[in-house]
Order: sequence, then C-alpha cells, then structure tokens
Amino acid sequence: MDSLTAYKAMVKFIESYWVRNGKPDAIGSLLGDLSLETYVDESSSDPAALEDWQQAVKSVRNLEN
Repeated sequence: MDSLTAYKAMVKFIESYWVRNGKPDAIGSLLGDLSLETYVDESSSDPAALEDWQQAVKSVRNLEN
C-alpha cells in the first residue's frame, strides 16, 4: 500500500471512530485538517498534517529495516 492510500485508510479509521463516539469536536477538527476533499490536487487542508503523516510513515519504514 502506498503512503497516500494508507493516509486515506487512516482518515477513514478515525472517521469511523469519531462517529462511534458521538462525533466529539476535537476529532472532528482533526478530520477537517486531514481532509483531502478540500482541494482538487488531494492536498490536505492542513499541509502540516500531511507532512506529519509522511514523517510517521518514514519512521515506521525505518523501524522495519
């Protein structure tokens, strides 16, 4: 799975958690920041969030090697 697909899966996971737990504001805010639907080029509405995700993926890949 590539990084972008994994990012989308993570967002879906958090969205499911948000719904199951009564849609708390803090998680809704996080989902808003993570949303790729805001822009045509699939960039995050909070570019730092996508950058943080890419760093997390890199960290995990380094642990696997």
